[in-house]
Amino acid sequence: MTADVPLHQHWRDVYRLRWLVLLTAAAAGAIAHFVSIAITPVYEAKTTFYLATNAPSAALSTPGSFEPPVPLFPMPEEKAASLNVGIIKGREIMGALAAEFAHTDMATLRRRLDVVVSGEFMIDVFVRDPDPALAAAIAERVPSLYAGFHEATMRRRAEVSAAALGRHLEALQIEAADLDAERARLRAALGAATGGGAVTRAAETLDLARERLRAHDAEAAAMGARLASLRAALSREAAVYELPDAAPDDAALERLRAQALDLRLELASSDDGPASPRRLALVQQLDAIEAETAAAQAPGTLHETVRAELATTEAAAAGLDAARPALLEATAQAEAALTAAFDGFAALDAIDADRARLDAKIAAARVNLEEAALQAAYASAPLVVVERATPPERPAFPLPMLNAIVAAVAGLLFGVYYALLVAYIERARLRRAAETADAPPFTPEELAEFKALAAGAARV
Repeated sequence: MTADVPLHQHWRDVYRLRWLVLLTAAAAGAIAHFVSIAITPVYEAKTTFYLATNAPSAALSTPGSFEPPVPLFPMPEEKAASLNVGIIKGREIMGALAAEFAHTDMATLRRRLDVVVSGEFMIDVFVRDPDPALAAAIAERVPSLYAGFHEATMRRRAEVSAAALGRHLEALQIEAADLDAERARLRAALGAATGGGAVTRAAETLDLARERLRAHDAEAAAMGARLASLRAALSREAAVYELPDAAPDDAALERLRAQALDLRLELASSDDGPASPRRLALVQQLDAIEAETAAAQAPGTLHETVRAELATTEAAAAGLDAARPALLEATAQAEAALTAAFDGFAALDAIDADRARLDAKIAAARVNLEEAALQAAYASAPLVVVERATPPERPAFPLPMLNAIVAAVAGLLFGVYYALLVAYIERARLRRAAETADAPPFTPEELAEFKALAAGAARV
């Protein structure tokens, strides 16, 4: 205890007062043991679970080959798993536990409940309570409340997604209705419900208009050639007609000329094509009458006939020229109708392509909406309980034997210090007595030490 006392003297003091040290240790152990027995025991229940991260999402069942489900594994990192500690210790789960097990004070319940993330990233929940059955019941209830919290969150999110998908599906259906109305309008405008009937009719109309224009141009060309021939013949007949020996026309010749004139007028006023049987018959009849007239009349007598025929031919040519703009307009209208038919069917094809893509989007939106509705109604958290809580048989606190051993060790150390203190007090008392007496008193230990030193000096 002091600087002038050697270390071995302290050991001797402890050994000399060993009864005091042992008595202190025994008293501390006994007191701790009886106190531990008197304290109300606290039992600790434990449950272990985890939330799987590789669980497949809920979806509509589709036909196909069956594949066995994969094993469910916990979260792969401690930081993500630690987030669950805050969820379990949160107000919602703690409040549900307090209301269910009549714990009005959530602070007390939080102190009695510990959540730890294990080395395997699983969640260990420890619950302490004087009632072992109650501790086990609370620990057993935590996983289901934790799963219910996640399921409620998942269902709320699914309901929001279902509402958004429903609005998206309505917009797609409105767009599909607009496309259907546009397609019906185009089909009504084209006048064909199916196939390319409008295009076929427009093409036939265009071919007919072009054929009429070509026939008209051919007839006009023939008429021009005939006009040139008639003008030349008229010039020749005019020269011959001036001769003094030109014979006048007789009655038969006049009749032939009248017939020829009627035929020419009928040909000029006819709308038949150049290849029509009626027109060909009229042309043949006219050629025969002209040949008969030419054979019957004398030179120079055709002057008036040619002049009449020229006038008739010029009138017919003028009628052909007047009819050509109408034929050109009809051809242009037929070409525009054919182009419009092609454009209309191209627009229909584009609308059909857009409708097919829209149908695919509508089908996907319906599938997603049904999946969201299923999740909103039947979403379940992929919770795996590894160890269920059972009522503990032994209390977690206090432990009488352990407390007695710890208290005995502490009492042993305290007894050593107490023995050293007692020896120090005795040594101080003897020192004060020696300072007041003539002969310094010695303790039995010091006398034994002096004797040993004297014996050693005598042997030397």
